[in-house]
Amino acid sequence: MTAVIDIGGTKIAYGLLSNPKNVLPCIHYQQSISFKKGLAHLKLAINEISHDIQSWATNNTVTINPTIIVGSAGNFKPNTTTILPGTAINLGNTPQEFDGIDLNKIMLQACNNHFQYKIYNDASLQLAGGIAYAQHENINFLNKKIAYIGPGTGLGGAFASLAQSGLEFVTDGHIFDMQLKDSHNNPVMAEDVFSGRGFFQHHNITPKEINQSQKLQKKYQLAIDQLGHYLSQIMIQIYQGKFKKLSQYPWQKNDYDAIKQTQCFILGGSIGSKGLIANQIKQIAQTQFYKKLNIKPAIYKIPDTEKAALIGGFLLKENKFKVNN
Repeated sequence: MTAVIDIGGTKIAYGLLSNPKNVLPCIHYQQSISFKKGLAHLKLAINEISHDIQSWATNNTVTINPTIIVGSAGNFKPNTTTILPGTAINLGNTPQEFDGIDLNKIMLQACNNHFQYKIYNDASLQLAGGIAYAQHENINFLNKKIAYIGPGTGLGGAFASLAQSGLEFVTDGHIFDMQLKDSHNNPVMAEDVFSGRGFFQHHNITPKEINQSQKLQKKYQLAIDQLGHYLSQIMIQIYQGKFKKLSQYPWQKNDYDAIKQTQCFILGGSIGSKGLIANQIKQIAQTQFYKKLNIKPAIYKIPDTEKAALIGGFLLKENKFKVNN
């Protein structure tokens, strides 16, 4: 049985999975715990999770694969598990706390080397899990370029193409630093406006609170519409393979070429997948994409992002998808 851990900005989800029946793997055990930000709290959480999954496995007489799959916010230095500066600001007590941290080393310390870890950016798990859900609903992404857009606490992204040989990821997946235009046509960075953190900073309320109240939905309708406009800008610029990046991680021509003409989009994150807000911004983006490009995009909204991360991690571990690291 394989353990998967998904480290997000507000909680850590984890589970134990086994070989799939039909398309979706079987989740035998699933839990989530609140994540108090910072390295110290992360170590405590991983230690707690390690003990919990071992206890469950012992009580149910099953064996856990010694390698645990981990999806984490943050992007990594190529061929390492070292977090690149400025890419995991939602995990730390300060924006810089996780800069340059070797996440694998932290995980090993937290579990006293009882397990080994295979670490991915969390958006890769969501993309893989999203494709699995789509396949389960007979939605065909074969031989197509796919983009994952995940506005949650921050803004996650991943790009891949699906072939008979499996799933092949391209580029570093960074979309948090994409330049967009706000309602006054001013340049803004995508994550600063199209994320839970960004939304709260601008409106002093969370999208989750708005989703739970019809009165608030009406009050913040213009803000919801603007989220839809931001999503459409992201999708259109991905399809065009041309946009300015506002971070220290520029792309090369081959990166833009790799995602150009992408028409299939998987939406995740709390903003992109849950409630009325997700439904409305999806509709706005679909309409504006068609209006601009005369192409109807395929947009799939992940039905359960927590399960998607666990399923995606399992599929990557079992080599159901081909991944280039």
